[in-house]
Amino acid sequence: MEITTMVKISGESLKGNGSPFDFAKYLAFAKAIVEAKPDREHRILMTFDGGNVICVKDFTSVHDLGSKIDYAGMLASVQNCLLFKRALREFGTSAKIVVPDNFTLPETCHADEITYADRIVLFGGGIGVPDFSTDIAAAQNALAFGADQLFFLKNDVDGIYSPWLPDHRVHAMSYSEYVDRRLNIIDVEAIALLLGSEKMTIIARCTPENLQNLLREDYLHVSSTMLAD
Repeated sequence: MEITTMVKISGESLKGNGSPFDFAKYLAFAKAIVEAKPDREHRILMTFDGGNVICVKDFTSVHDLGSKIDYAGMLASVQNCLLFKRALREFGTSAKIVVPDNFTLPETCHADEITYADRIVLFGGGIGVPDFSTDIAAAQNALAFGADQLFFLKNDVDGIYSPWLPDHRVHAMSYSEYVDRRLNIIDVEAIALLLGSEKMTIIARCTPENLQNLLREDYLHVSSTMLAD
């Protein structure tokens, strides 16, 4: 049976030394997808943020810039899509890049141009308006495109840890508990969108090895927390 997965990639995991882009890292993630070869037919949706280029939270005190920082982050996420598409091409694999309807950029298309024949779809630009995170974009697109599961791969995060036992990772949690506790590893508004969806979400560290193991459904070799209802 075929499965569709939404993967949210942390832009910070793509940074180089002194550079916002390290193409070798894009290649490593692309190789992980191409070589995963899961047992089931897989359709892969991917959402990128632009944290390797610009980190919006670093500008929260700069009021006069307003939404300009958010738009810069959206464009940075599209840059990541373009580089990742190029990396996939190095392995003979194609992908389409989807941007919000209010964006018109070369080498991209809009959601209504995607067909089921498109096996790898890259989402950039968030939802196209300020103040909404790429986590929300990933959740929205997962619902819109019928994803069965979501992998939120975060920089330097390998799950949710207990506030009472700092070294104890929580292996599973309901969406409701996550929202009630107002956790912020994933944007809580993104998780609220998934309430009652019967989709599984996994939070894990953003590495090529973890991505490959998750696509192979080899969960035992990934330190993570699972969210579901």
